[in-house]
Amino acid sequence: MKDSTKDMTKTIVKDSAEYMTKAIATNNDAKHRRPLLMYISVLVIMLVIMLLLVLLLTPVHRYPLSLAVMKVSNRLNHRGSLEEEAGIKLYVPGGGITAKRDWYPFVMNYKADALFDSYMGQSGGRLSIYYNFAAFDIKKGCSDIYDAASPYYSSFYGAYVVRSHDHTPYGFISEPDVPYDATAIGGRLDASDDMIDGRQDVSDDTIDSRQDAPYEDTDAGPEEPCVSADGLRADCDSIARITRLDYSQLVLSDFGLPLQEQTFDWEITGIRTEDNFAGFDGWAYIKADMTVNGMAHDALSPQPLSYLQYGVPYGHHDAAFEAVRMHGILCGKYFAQKDVSIFFYVMSPDTEVCRSCMEDILRNSRLSFDGSQVSEAPAPRDSGRNP
Repeated sequence: MKDSTKDMTKTIVKDSAEYMTKAIATNNDAKHRRPLLMYISVLVIMLVIMLLLVLLLTPVHRYPLSLAVMKVSNRLNHRGSLEEEAGIKLYVPGGGITAKRDWYPFVMNYKADALFDSYMGQSGGRLSIYYNFAAFDIKKGCSDIYDAASPYYSSFYGAYVVRSHDHTPYGFISEPDVPYDATAIGGRLDASDDMIDGRQDVSDDTIDSRQDAPYEDTDAGPEEPCVSADGLRADCDSIARITRLDYSQLVLSDFGLPLQEQTFDWEITGIRTEDNFAGFDGWAYIKADMTVNGMAHDALSPQPLSYLQYGVPYGHHDAAFEAVRMHGILCGKYFAQKDVSIFFYVMSPDTEVCRSCMEDILRNSRLSFDGSQVSEAPAPRDSGRNP
């Protein structure tokens, strides 16, 4: 395909040059004088056709296609979303705000209400997912999210906006007097999302461990009990369900990877209260290590819809969806005024990617309700929880 494209391009360029030479000669011939503009117009058309052929016959076209498709998708998914109906304005910056080629230029959103209900086995819940992924390699025609050698391999960041089915603070519980033991939290979720000791035997030898150390946030301050001023404490089990729903159902399953072959193992490595995030105080700041399936695989046929956004995987991969160690950071808070929980997150195999995304991108997020920031108010004292 590449050779035929090159030959076609050379032929068109050669014919265009000969045509232009003839056009000028003819224009100078008094007996056969014709407007030079007509010949130039024909040449321009030929060049446009050549450009279109190059775009269509090489991977280059996949990036502009992705941009166009995701712009339309964003508008469609915002209609009727929880944010639109509740008057929530959430801005999560895209990769365009940084000076390097790291992330896709803008953040996508997905209205996952129906999937959330099905996943939880209840009705009336609401979930909106904001997400971004690794930047495109235009020559390869795909995101670096497929590149196991990239620090952005299988990396995502974004936000979740959640309203629980029973209108309790999803992802939080009211147990302010119970000591918090971050070291005791961790687990693996199976296909039915029940906590088990071990569903899939994933040895350290099969895991990509390029950065085996837990994420260390040197600017995060000391660890402390994560209980907000309104008496709510982070429920890491229910928060992990949202993360698992997103990555399992909306990423891996779309590639055709069966649930029984998926890995989602996690362990909390630190948790504390964070202030001054997205314009508000009292966030639960959680750090975790995970083992999940990586996204490297050979191009599938027929192609899944997700190739429209990520592009088509480039090259051959010896092991498809091999387990990889990941690091994650999440900041979550419940807003009683709108009965929603909002979680900002980043996950990557590279600790520096997590740190820089949190500091340079997610901390520049902005949140407002009904056009202005809301005042803090006590949350309900009910216990509650919530791809």
